[in-house]
Amino acid sequence: MQPHTERDANSDGRSVEPGDSILAMCCERTGVRLPHEGSPIRRIYSRVRNSLRERSQLPLGANVATRNLYLAFLRHYNAGGIFLLPSPRAEGALRKELGWLHQQGKLRSPAQVVSMDEICRVASRNRLRWFEPRSIDAGLLDIRQAYSTRPFPITWTHHTVSYREMLGGVFLPLLVSDTLPCDSIVCSSRAARAAISNVLEMIASRLPLHGQLYKGRFDVVPFGVDTDEFRPLDQRTCRRILRLPLDATILLFLGRISASDKTDLLPLAMAVSEVKKKLKNQHLLLVIAGKSRENHAEYLKEELRERGLADCIRFIPHLAESENRYLYCAADVFVSPSDNIQETFGLVVLEAMACGVPQVVSDWNGYRDLVVEGETGFLIPTMWAECDDSIIRKGLMYPGEWVLDHFQLGQSACVDIRLLSQALFELARNRELRRRMSIASRRRAEVLFNWRNTVRQYEELWTELSGIASRLPDIHKFHKSYRFPGYFRCFQGYATIEINEDTLLTSEKFCMAGSDNIVLPYRKLFSMFDPFAEWNLSEIRGIFKQSQKSIRVGDVLDLAANSGGRSEVLRQLMWLLKYGYIRAIRDVNTMQHSPVAVHSMVE
Repeated sequence: MQPHTERDANSDGRSVEPGDSILAMCCERTGVRLPHEGSPIRRIYSRVRNSLRERSQLPLGANVATRNLYLAFLRHYNAGGIFLLPSPRAEGALRKELGWLHQQGKLRSPAQVVSMDEICRVASRNRLRWFEPRSIDAGLLDIRQAYSTRPFPITWTHHTVSYREMLGGVFLPLLVSDTLPCDSIVCSSRAARAAISNVLEMIASRLPLHGQLYKGRFDVVPFGVDTDEFRPLDQRTCRRILRLPLDATILLFLGRISASDKTDLLPLAMAVSEVKKKLKNQHLLLVIAGKSRENHAEYLKEELRERGLADCIRFIPHLAESENRYLYCAADVFVSPSDNIQETFGLVVLEAMACGVPQVVSDWNGYRDLVVEGETGFLIPTMWAECDDSIIRKGLMYPGEWVLDHFQLGQSACVDIRLLSQALFELARNRELRRRMSIASRRRAEVLFNWRNTVRQYEELWTELSGIASRLPDIHKFHKSYRFPGYFRCFQGYATIEINEDTLLTSEKFCMAGSDNIVLPYRKLFSMFDPFAEWNLSEIRGIFKQSQKSIRVGDVLDLAANSGGRSEVLRQLMWLLKYGYIRAIRDVNTMQHSPVAVHSMVE
């Protein structure tokens, strides 16, 4: 790595001093929409195009939660600087987004886009906290092993944790990696914490592994909600915007329309039908809004028509995310009878709560952490049984097809339809009850679930984990996990000849472009890092000039003290060979080669 300076500039002009706390986050995009530059006509065209795109490609809850989490840290994090680590392809777009957020005054925390080298460089001189907000990626543990002698906390958060392929792709790597007591999986709910713990215990019990495998913690920090964006609005105005009836009692379901990975809405329609029968003179309407998984919405409509349940239901399939708050505020009751293990939290429940809409939801997964029974809404009991044996076996024949698994699992979990109908009836007929729950919902969202509070909980957690890390011994032994590829070890048979320390090398007049000046090509291809940053080719060329004739590779490795480690020097020698600056003396006694190569050289 390149030698570092004592100060690293941030986007807001501040600097990171040795000893400062640094939050490192893997980040592709913040998700903000930048204003389009150009002529007025192009700006109008861009707005229309973006609106249509937003309506046709509504983001899933996991994407929304991750984006909002990034923005929350950029706005509210107060415990040090933030380093954002994108992939090289996303670097330019991420820099533009950060610049725009800074200009708009929405970037309150010092943040900068950095490379992996920069993060690893500060790990030895700053209090680093590494956070992966998108998934549980055990690869971060390898980076700590490879680049830092001091332990620092690594934390992950999660979204879905139920897919079959995650057993070998996510959780097994975590079990067999070098976790530390200062690491934590930050769970969005108590139910998710129990599920992840159960998964790790199950995998460990089925493998010949001994001792405590995952040494980190399971902490619970819920996602938050922007209580400024999601707030109570005038109901009649919102209904006019959405062209919904002003006189109706509106029940709202908002979310992914899918019986495979969200909820089966047919039992809800049946419950609403029963409520409508009791409220003879009251206009009752169930609004189902959201993006459909494949053709699930059409299948649902067909089932509703066949059962005579479609007359009090309206579908709103294409609504921009920015219009969701109008839907919440147009509704009298929010309802979500989730019955699928793909769900872990319930972001839409939180948004409805912030808008002051009472919630009727299933007592399932993270929902029970959000809704207070009888105060902000009702939790409807759910039932399930251990009847998944055939689902597990059939899934073996369709690897990667998690939809099949989850649909069958959802059909074996049920929400008490009688109690669901009763709760909806009570709220539909009792305006005063809705008013009390509305006030309590808004208060709960503001106090417990605003993003500022969520970020504060993360800050407190990382302070605690950093304290644990400071008491751990240094990382002296570099252990290569199975995720470290052995490129040469595994593919050395591809080459005709293997260059080793006994190979003789000599200077060569032939070189690229016929010039003796060394020009490193392709550097413009790499924006986030310099692939030749640690090289010192001038020192290596000097060694060849001092040698009279030829020189052993091993001798060059011994003499090149300022050109990196032995592996890095050897890589530079191979590059000089590649472009004809030096030449290998093809001596069959000093080179390892294939029988074909021996025959060729002897001839």
